[in-house]
Amino acid sequence: MAHPRVLVVEDDALIRIEAADVLEQAGFRTIEAATGDQALGLLERDGIDVLYTDVDLGSRPDGLTLAHLVHERWPEIGLMLTSGHVFFGDSRLPPGALFCPKPCLPDDIVDGVRQVLQRRSGERQNRQRRLGGADA
Repeated sequence: MAHPRVLVVEDDALIRIEAADVLEQAGFRTIEAATGDQALGLLERDGIDVLYTDVDLGSRPDGLTLAHLVHERWPEIGLMLTSGHVFFGDSRLPPGALFCPKPCLPDDIVDGVRQVLQRRSGERQNRQRRLGGADA
């Protein structure tokens, strides 16, 4: 995967642009959405590798609901969530999702997306091995 594609979902335009810029500088391709509905539309037509979303989008679906929808519909997409509000832990996250409390430093964003991609890659390889289709 040469340049993974990250969908950045954040209702605050400045935070969204900053996160996308940080990821692009690290070699990722990004696409941006301000709402969960916009994100769902982009997910329908664009090949996304990682969803990076704020939990509190100020609209429906919120980021947590969006992440669960993505996990159910596109389980191959990695998930990373962020929030500046109190979050009640991993039990509310979809399986395999990563959480980064705000403010997220640029390195936290990049390292988190890389970690999500590595996790997804490992899961894909394990699935292939179980099915007898991996050469690794």
